[in-house]
Amino acid sequence: DSLEQLLESIPSMFENNRVADSAFGAAMKAGFLAMKPTGGKLLVFQSVLPSVGTGSLSARETEGRSNISSGDKEAHKLLQPVDKTLKTMALEFAEYQVCVDVFLTTQSYTDVASISVVPSTTGGRVYYYFPFSALSDPAKLFNDLRWNITRPQGLEAVMRVRCSQGLQVQDYSGNFCKRVPTDIDLPA
Repeated sequence: DSLEQLLESIPSMFENNRVADSAFGAAMKAGFLAMKPTGGKLLVFQSVLPSVGTGSLSARETEGRSNISSGDKEAHKLLQPVDKTLKTMALEFAEYQVCVDVFLTTQSYTDVASISVVPSTTGGRVYYYFPFSALSDPAKLFNDLRWNITRPQGLEAVMRVRCSQGLQVQDYSGNFCKRVPTDIDLPA
């Protein structure tokens, strides 16, 4: 009853709030600490660039955008995370079998490359709605959220691939955490 009352009162508690800052990292860390003893799945909803506290980000410069087709072998800088903060958090989440799915409902720049490190390391997914429209996108968001919650899914899995003599695994692809060379952790 107390939880339902709190959830019902949240909209009225913040209806006059005009602060657009986001403590994305701190919110994920708080959710993780609540789930740490049991593991599970954390759903994060984000609509602005994280700007406060752990994992805060800033808009990136346009550096390198003109050289996209130059054929450089090096990965494009804008497709890489800004720093290792969110990756470090994601590794800790995966260690305790906490999967993170992120729903990005934004109308402005959001550093998807940095934010997506968390779902990709924990076996989660990024749902990206850009530009989000309160008129046309709620049905898609609702259906994606319903599928995310009700779909058949496994939690806390560890996978080890074994090959016949003479064969070896060259690389793995997908959303997972590989802390040990022989095992793949799949929180979800």
